[in-house]
Amino acid sequence: MKEKRRYREAGSAQLDDDTVRIMQEIRDECTKYTADCIYNMDETGYYWKMKLDRSLSTFEESGRKKDKARVTVSLCCNSTGTDRLPL
Repeated sequence: MKEKRRYREAGSAQLDDDTVRIMQEIRDECTKYTADCIYNMDETGYYWKMKLDRSLSTFEESGRKKDKARVTVSLCCNSTGTDRLPL
């Protein structure tokens, strides 16, 4: 009996000179504001119908299309953490 991976997805971030330049421009722009005025927003999600992509099996099984029903939540607050927006 072995652990088998049914399917996988891969992603990668592209870091080139243009990306580095843009990030530096954003950092330079942020120096004009106080920490109370700089906000960060991120989202997170939970795929509540997706099955595990690993299982214990004695035979190979091909992957199936994933059910991507998702619940998404946005999180946002300022740099000091004094102003947190509701979820």
